[in-house]
Amino acid sequence: MPSIRQVTHALQKAAAVFGPGEYALAGKPIHCPHCGGSTFQAGEAQLNTAAATFFRLDWLDDSATVLVCIHCSQIQWFGKRPERA
Repeated sequence: MPSIRQVTHALQKAAAVFGPGEYALAGKPIHCPHCGGSTFQAGEAQLNTAAATFFRLDWLDDSATVLVCIHCSQIQWFGKRPERA
């Protein structure tokens, strides 16, 4: 049976995966172009098209990864998902 310390450590590691973090793309670290920060909250955003919206098929559109700087809230959009560093 795992100890409380082991369970706490496992929960902290799991929370770190979902919380803010540093990211890289194509082998280069990502920095905020506004403040120079390097810690971001990741999310997804749908790239809607007029045709899909007209036919109510928005769910067929692609999505992009967005990184929000936790220091200044600058949003960066990426077509390819950055790796967590």
